[in-house]
Amino acid sequence: MSNLASPYVFDATDQDFTHSVIERSHEVPVLVDFWAPWCAPCKTLGPLLEKIVDEGQGRFLLAKVNVDENQQLAQALQIRSIPAVKLIMDGKLKDEFMGAYPEPMVREFLDANLPTPQDLEAQEGVGLLKAGDTGTARKKFEETLATDPKNAKALVGLGLIKIEEGDLEGTKKLIEQVVEQDDIRHELAALQAKVYLTEHASGGNGAGSNELEGKFAQACRDAIQGRYEPSLEVFLEIVKRDRKFKEDGGRKGMVAVFAMLPPDSSLIKDYRGKLSLLLFS
Repeated sequence: MSNLASPYVFDATDQDFTHSVIERSHEVPVLVDFWAPWCAPCKTLGPLLEKIVDEGQGRFLLAKVNVDENQQLAQALQIRSIPAVKLIMDGKLKDEFMGAYPEPMVREFLDANLPTPQDLEAQEGVGLLKAGDTGTARKKFEETLATDPKNAKALVGLGLIKIEEGDLEGTKKLIEQVVEQDDIRHELAALQAKVYLTEHASGGNGAGSNELEGKFAQACRDAIQGRYEPSLEVFLEIVKRDRKFKEDGGRKGMVAVFAMLPPDSSLIKDYRGKLSLLLFS
């Protein structure tokens, strides 16, 4: 049974695990402690985890799962020995350990995996940017970078602001400093795609020898402004007509648009299929 006196500790069950742990982990990391009343090591580890989560004051949450009462969940997550501890972040397993770790090892595990205060500050900036509050988001990113100059989330966030302001060189300098990691991979790829498209967005709409140049530039502008399908159609046409144009620019343009779209976008599936048929036909 969890320490119900703590706002950071709760019981999770077969019925509510998806909501209480998986969905909640998109907002705050959730450490899941799989235990049972008869398990002697669990009686040592459980109170230790509860003490540390209380000290964190919301840095992470602790979900307690009694494997005797929630056997379906234990089987689904392949819990074969307890205590077993899993850290869930952004809906995914971040890391795990088995056995009653001593306090120093538990703290080391958490420090290695949990977001730092700078990460949380940068994440707040990302939320502000999505909400359209660019000014406050910029301040958050700059404050983060003042104390953590290599914070990837803040570098990418500030880069997204600079590219919208037309500061192409400033954006490139920020990208050069980013050390790629899983939680910013999509955002970084989208920013790199915007840089590529912006670099090629200038050009006229002439005919003759300049026709592809004009079409390519317009497709880049369309993609930057969110008109993704028309841009993909033009890039695909360029692939058909001249693979050598701008060093395979048609295909590169399509890849850039894919990077800017949500990963589950139907446009990615449709146009990847069309591109594959064209390239391998």
